[in-house]
Amino acid sequence: MSSEISDGLLIVATLAGPVLAVQAQKWVERWRDDKARRVQLFKTLMATRGAALSGAHVQALNSIDLEFHGERFRSVRSTWRSYLDHLNNGPEKAEDEGVDAFTARQKAWEEHRQDLLVDLLSAMGTELRYSFDKVDLKRGAYTPQGHSELELEQRIVRRLAIRVLGGEQGLKMEVTRIQGDPESVEAHRAMLRSATEALQGGALKVKLEGAVAAEPGER
Repeated sequence: MSSEISDGLLIVATLAGPVLAVQAQKWVERWRDDKARRVQLFKTLMATRGAALSGAHVQALNSIDLEFHGERFRSVRSTWRSYLDHLNNGPEKAEDEGVDAFTARQKAWEEHRQDLLVDLLSAMGTELRYSFDKVDLKRGAYTPQGHSELELEQRIVRRLAIRVLGGEQGLKMEVTRIQGDPESVEAHRAMLRSATEALQGGALKVKLEGAVAAEPGER
């Protein structure tokens, strides 16, 4: 090998070493950043799994497709699609359906929603090397009973409000009391009593006051 060729190879090796090292370092940093975002997303969903209507929970769900892209995370996206389909197809109250029946269907829908969320968290945890039992995922979160009832009621009220505002359902109204001025009410009652007394016996009683008696022979 000539000295010119060997010198050229030496220069290439000297330059390639630092360049490859820098590229490798950038790749490692990018990989770590991607993993950190996925882990943070997973932690957010775990921390808010008992508050499905919170802004942080919804935002994390909408970031799944972005952070868990690629063939490697197909199972995560598939589980998310099943959960999303359930969220977008909540029960609708039929016109002839009672409140109790609708509430029961709503509770059944909510229980299935929790199961699908557990499946999603389990799939994400497996990919991120977290080991959680599905029972722990479902029962391990502390959610006050009042919060659960509030979320359920909010869903019911929101759907009913949409039906009313959209003209699909009317509002039932019952008048129990009319507020008015007491003097006006009493005057109205006195007028009704006077009218009732005047019409007693089926004939209208008329009283003339200040009438002048007619003289004999006058007409």
